[in-house]
Amino acid sequence: APISYLECLPSKNIRGILIEGLSSWFTIPQDTLDRIERIISNIHNASLLIDDIEDGSPLRRGRPAVYRVFGRAQTINSANFLWVTTTEEAFHFNKNSQEVVIGL
Repeated sequence: APISYLECLPSKNIRGILIEGLSSWFTIPQDTLDRIERIISNIHNASLLIDDIEDGSPLRRGRPAVYRVFGRAQTINSANFLWVTTTEEAFHFNKNSQEVVIGL
């Protein structure tokens, strides 16, 4: 629920727009582009969940921060879940994406 709540908050989607630019500069299959966008979005969302707790931010995108709605523990668990699933997806993507995500 914390992840869904965060994803429903209004966003400018700058990362998504930049990733779409990749398809105009390079020939990238749509499924690969979708995977790249999902990985980057999950990393960004995980960092937002933790950042709001660390900063004590009351709001995110004009609405109550996730931890204020769902509590710190559930928000931290959700951020960890995003990191784990993103790392797993990167491992099944290709060797280069593994190195980017886990810094090998």
